[in-house]
Amino acid sequence: MSLSALKSKALQDPEVKKIYEGLRAEFELINSLISSKVTSDLAGYQGDRK
Repeated sequence: MSLSALKSKALQDPEVKKIYEGLRAEFELINSLISSKVTSDLAGYQGDRK
């Protein structure tokens, strides 16, 4: 079973869906922080200058 199929099946349960929706903002913040860190790390990368 794929992750998307598992997610779709789980979200059919109203209680699971309510909890999932309640956590959406938290996961969006985490995703944003990770993306910013990755972008920052890539911007600072100088490469191998031997």
